[in-house]
Order: sequence, then structure tokens, then C-alpha cells
Amino acid sequence: MIKLLFLLNIIFAQFNIDDFNATLDKIKTEKNIIKKVLTISENMLGIPFKHNPIDKNEEKLEFTFDGVDCVTFVETVLALAIEPDIEKSVDVLKKIRYNNKQPSYSNRNHFMVSQWIPYNIKNGYIEEITHKLVKKDNLTSDKKVLTVDSFGDKFKSFLKIKENIPFGEYDYKYIEINYFINNFYKIKVPEGSIMAVVRENSDNYPIVISHIGFIAYKNKIPYFRSAVVSTKFKEVKDFKLIPYLSFYKKWNI
Repeated sequence: MIKLLFLLNIIFAQFNIDDFNATLDKIKTEKNIIKKVLTISENMLGIPFKHNPIDKNEEKLEFTFDGVDCVTFVETVLALAIEPDIEKSVDVLKKIRYNNKQPSYSNRNHFMVSQWIPYNIKNGYIEEITHKLVKKDNLTSDKKVLTVDSFGDKFKSFLKIKENIPFGEYDYKYIEINYFINNFYKIKVPEGSIMAVVRENSDNYPIVISHIGFIAYKNKIPYFRSAVVSTKFKEVKDFKLIPYLSFYKKWNI
């Protein structure tokens, strides 16, 4: 119960599109990409959480400021940090979300380990730093194998995709959650980093990363900034990172 009370200690905000556009104008000359990521993401606090905000029946290359999920939130921040002009940044968004393919539901980068992360590393938008933060002994390696059997009926009802499925084997590394919590200040995670929540690997389920967001510091205290949905909150919010992860541990991550 105490963990839950700590979890509710958040920063409240209300998103305003006019203020947001003004912010984009101000940061156009900013050279530091991390500062832009933090400024843009902070100004998106308060945007409602919305499951699957992109209309898959009429897929359009656009930002969804009326509602975001954790992935579209990160995609929006990255695209606008790289190109702080909403009209021009759609070309960047196309690379981030579709690997520069024609926008469609089947072309979207649905799978983090096999599509979203490697494509955006290849395109030069993100860098894998997990292995740089801890010694080899404190790094866990695993492999995600995607076969036809990975897609059970439960998942098919959640993600109805029949084309461009990235079958194969994909290696990934992560830091075990207890070690991460207990040694966070020694690990020194850079501000503006994207944190991915890695779930327990299952052969009959194709997803291993279920949530992403940004690390932000306020008065040297780490926060996790993401689009979240729960019984209490459904919006982009800042949570104190360590209490957030301590509460999250019960779901085998």
C-alpha cells in the first residue's frame, strides 16, 4: 500500500496545443537533441492516453495530439526533437514509425525488438546503451524467437496483422530490475534515455517489450515520463522512477 501511495506522487499538467506550438518555435535553434526531447516531452504532459490512437482502417501519417499510447508518445517526441516543425517532421515520423515505407497498419513497426529498435538504430535516431551502463556480469542476454506458434488467439485479437511479420530470432540485452533499482545511482542513466520495460519471455507470445518512455531528472530525482493507463490515470505523466519500478515488479519484468 505504501508503494501505491508513493506511485501517486506525480506531476500534474494540462496539455495545450497553442502553448505546445509556441514551444516548438522556441526550440528550433536548440542544438542539443536531449534538451529538445526533454522540453517537448514535458510539454506533452497531460495528453490523454488512448489505445491504438492511429486509425488502422485509414492509416495516415500524422501526429495524434488528442490521444497517445506509449509508443506514439515516444515517436512524436523523437520526430519533433529531430525536426521541430510539425509539417516537416512527418517525414521523420515516417522513418520512425514505418521505416520509411508506405504508411499502413501492416507496415507499422509493431514489434520493438525485431522492428522498432533495430530500424531506428539503423536510421541513426537512437543508440543502444544498455551494455554501456553496467558490467558484463550484470547484463542479461536473451533471444526472442518469432514463429507462427508465437501468435496465439489472444494476441491475434489484440494485433490483427497478417503481412510483414518479422519471423526469426532476435537477440536483446537488459538489466534485471532488482539490480537496476538497487544500483540506479551507480549506473548513471543519462537524462533523456528511452527506457523499455522487458516482460518475461514466452514462446507463445510475440511481444517481449510492453512499455517505453523517457528518463527525466528533477532536482536530481529520476522520473519516468510516459503515456500510461491505469485505474487512476490515463494520460502522459511523470512518475518517480524507483517507486514506479518497485510497484511494477509484481508483473515479472
